[in-house]
Amino acid sequence: MALETQVDRELQGSSWKKIAENADELTAQRNRNAQGVLEEILGTPTAEERAVAWKHFQRRHPDYDADYWAECRALYAGGKRLLRDPDIMARLFPSHNAEDPAVYEERKRRAFYLAYPGTIIDNLVSGLGADPLRVTGQDAGEDETKLPAWYTDQEDGFLEDVSPSGGKRQGLFQLLLEAVREAMITRRAWILIDLPSAPPAEEAPASRLDQERAGLLDPYLIGVEPEYVIDWQTDSNGELEWALICDSETRRENLTSARDTIRKTFTWYDREGWASWQIEYKAKDPPKPDQPVPFLAEGSHPFGKVPLIPFELPEGLHAMGKLESLAREHFNKRAAVSWAEFKSLFAMLYEFLAPEDGISGQASAAQEEADRAVNQIRGPGHVQERGHEDRAEFVGPPVDPFVAGRESCQEIMREMFRVMYSMALSVDMGSSAIKRSGESKAQDKAVAGVILKELGRLVRDLAQLLMSLVAIARGDGQAFRVSGAAHFDSVDVAAAIKEGVELLNGIPIKSATFKRAYLYRLYKLVLGGEITEEELAKIREELESMISAEEALLEDSMALEDRGDQEEDQEEEEGEDGEDGGASAEEDARRRARNGRPVRYPAR
Repeated sequence: MALETQVDRELQGSSWKKIAENADELTAQRNRNAQGVLEEILGTPTAEERAVAWKHFQRRHPDYDADYWAECRALYAGGKRLLRDPDIMARLFPSHNAEDPAVYEERKRRAFYLAYPGTIIDNLVSGLGADPLRVTGQDAGEDETKLPAWYTDQEDGFLEDVSPSGGKRQGLFQLLLEAVREAMITRRAWILIDLPSAPPAEEAPASRLDQERAGLLDPYLIGVEPEYVIDWQTDSNGELEWALICDSETRRENLTSARDTIRKTFTWYDREGWASWQIEYKAKDPPKPDQPVPFLAEGSHPFGKVPLIPFELPEGLHAMGKLESLAREHFNKRAAVSWAEFKSLFAMLYEFLAPEDGISGQASAAQEEADRAVNQIRGPGHVQERGHEDRAEFVGPPVDPFVAGRESCQEIMREMFRVMYSMALSVDMGSSAIKRSGESKAQDKAVAGVILKELGRLVRDLAQLLMSLVAIARGDGQAFRVSGAAHFDSVDVAAAIKEGVELLNGIPIKSATFKRAYLYRLYKLVLGGEITEEELAKIREELESMISAEEALLEDSMALEDRGDQEEDQEEEEGEDGEDGGASAEEDARRRARNGRPVRYPAR
């Protein structure tokens, strides 16, 4: 029998995962104790000792690609962001092989861009906003409850996004929609959750109630563009271990100075706290690799994880990943066609002159003049003298290349919309547009609805995570339930209205339940996201009462008509002499036919 130690007995029934977690916690505690001992021996490090060399802040994550993101943003926005940026234009609109520099500069000045990617992305993001998020509180074992007053904005029912420095104020759903737009352009967006700065120790609130009153427990959310997050590290589960943000600002110190002072602030976040460093330098004199960046400040946070939340779309939903090359090709080709058309519009006048000695050896006086093509006045009211066989023609390039170029541009444009499952938007609104079948358009919208539902799922997951971190920061144990962003009508509004008119004015609707349900869905589709849940409930209630009243009125009118017919039948029967029963029955049948009642002809 093997020897069994006390440690063996204590470990019996324990999982290796738990043992490893305990070991990791013990190691971390020992490291913290060792750090505390070092600080007691050496003292707290000074700001100079905490400075970090400039070269350490110049490292970037392998996925960091600011140049590519800048190109995607330019192709998304177009306009000044693309056409007035020399660096972007040099990369996206290069010169032709052996092109004269003066010609290239003129082409750049005349270039234009149609921002189809922006239309496609904005269309999807606006569609996602058709079903807003709803954040509610839910306690264990209880029904859905209302959130505390701080969590919601009374106007739209969403968590407010406010920065203590006076940034823009918006609802949580609007912040998440902006994150989706950002991710569709660069694939990754970041949201920073933070707390207001704590006051000095002598001014710190004494109780939690005082903290709430001072707003110190009110976290705020900030959308961070991926260019600012320069490096990060994840663990084996994909959770952030730390992240580094760089905020850059170009400053002008006073009235007489130039705007050439650059201030960079580097902020490091990990699962327990944060620290920041800041440096200023002149644009023409950047720091040397070993130059120290001064330490600025540090602090802790209560979130238990890195408070910088990434929102990354899967490759299939990264819109600009699919559109960037197509948009770049369309930009260059459409501008080339426009440049060639512009040049060909100014056709050149060529003079074709016969020989001065004439065709047969004898020439007229006009034909003997060698400069006759340029020494005479041209214009209305002037007549030119020409010799035999002289002629003048406007000469220009053939139009076939222009036709092919325009067709190629149209095909690229259609491919951009086709890639994003929005084929209906790419149709030219000309005579060919009416040939497009309604079934094809409906299919396009149905596929777009599938994309929106997947985006909605990702948005709900992100909102759930953010609200959970808010609850951790406030320490109130509030549980949350996030719904919405799940139902997107894939039916065209105009087509639905046309169908409703034909249906309600065509076949008779005998079911009041069907009529109520059909009209409710039609009204909701027409109103879209411009209506609240309370208004929808009111519409449902009004449909219930109005249609029920219509049915009751119809039944009453039918009952009155039947009673009137019965009384009329009784009067006619009393006035009959009974001699010709067959003729009387036929007359009764004709009368019933006139009144729209069932006809029963007597047997012969």
